[in-house]
Amino acid sequence: MVVLIIGGKLQGTEAVYLARKAGYKTWLVDKNVMAPASKLCDKFFNVDALERQTMLQLYRNADLVIPAMENKEVLDALGRYSAETGTPLVFDAQAYELSSSKQRSDRFFLENDIPAPRPYPDCAYPIIVKPSRRSGSEGVAKLYSKEELEANPDYLNGDYVIQEYLEGRSFSIEVVGCGTSYNILQVTEILVDSCYDCKQVVAPAMITEETEASFYQIAVNLAETLKINGIFDIEVILDNGRLKVLEIDARLPSQTPVSVYHSTGINMVELMADAAFGQVRSVSVRAQQVCLLQQVAVTPGSVELLGEKIMAGVGPLGMIKGFFGADEALTNYSTEKERWAATLIITEKTEPRARARLAEVIENIRKNSREGRLQQEAIG
Repeated sequence: MVVLIIGGKLQGTEAVYLARKAGYKTWLVDKNVMAPASKLCDKFFNVDALERQTMLQLYRNADLVIPAMENKEVLDALGRYSAETGTPLVFDAQAYELSSSKQRSDRFFLENDIPAPRPYPDCAYPIIVKPSRRSGSEGVAKLYSKEELEANPDYLNGDYVIQEYLEGRSFSIEVVGCGTSYNILQVTEILVDSCYDCKQVVAPAMITEETEASFYQIAVNLAETLKINGIFDIEVILDNGRLKVLEIDARLPSQTPVSVYHSTGINMVELMADAAFGQVRSVSVRAQQVCLLQQVAVTPGSVELLGEKIMAGVGPLGMIKGFFGADEALTNYSTEKERWAATLIITEKTEPRARARLAEVIENIRKNSREGRLQQEAIG
């Protein structure tokens, strides 16, 4: 099967990686020749997705299309190409329209009694401010006083969501379906950096059966209400023993699908392909091992554990097995580079063992970085 993936950044990297693990041929479209996924796919097409004739030709030769970007003009065009060629597009326009606006989705949570953070001004400081139509952590700010809020009038007058800031563990879950039936997958834990960007995923999340059941019920309620066609991701925070929904996204997310794949063996792209053809098969979501997925940025003199945004601008990535002791890594590393980044994939039977291995991998990277510097100094 040929899977045509539109967009080669973080979501596209996830889609290409999992599609290849499923044994599919991967064709990638991106107008950026340096897109991270451009070297991971079987064929790369350096074209603009709005070039109708080129795209129609690609559609006619593909079996399935997965959008891996969030440009509305392009998403609308992809829908038109699908209607014209009959090639299935794994995209739920109605669910995406809801999830792409945090203001609209927050109203949806309120109307459907879905637990969520309290909105401003019905909450105490600190507060969190999020652009309504940006994904992930982009543009998020934490404010501690009314004076800080009033110093940024766009927050009150613009397209922003303002709500209580909650301290607690964050979790994610994905749902894949075809409108009438669906699979609810593994709960993962999300660890963020100082900019609220996800820097590490733990699969499975180590939580109580009660918390897991509560999260599954939230996912069931959302799946039945939205009647999702394709995939959506739910992110929650555990606030004083109660889960509250931070956001939903009707798109293939990054990081968590790869983590779930290495923990359970379940491939979300494969499930998306099945759902696109109306073949939702029930899967057993059981962890076979623990997976830690971690981003690392290396510069002369430092090795930092940072959020996934560092991977978006490093250029084409390669997949390396056994990378400094990790199972696998997606990275732009080469022996000639002093600056590089990687997404590390570590698996073990238990989380403590996985964390010990991750520490060893980081130390191996630090040692290599130090030795490289010393060697350069000696040559100089």
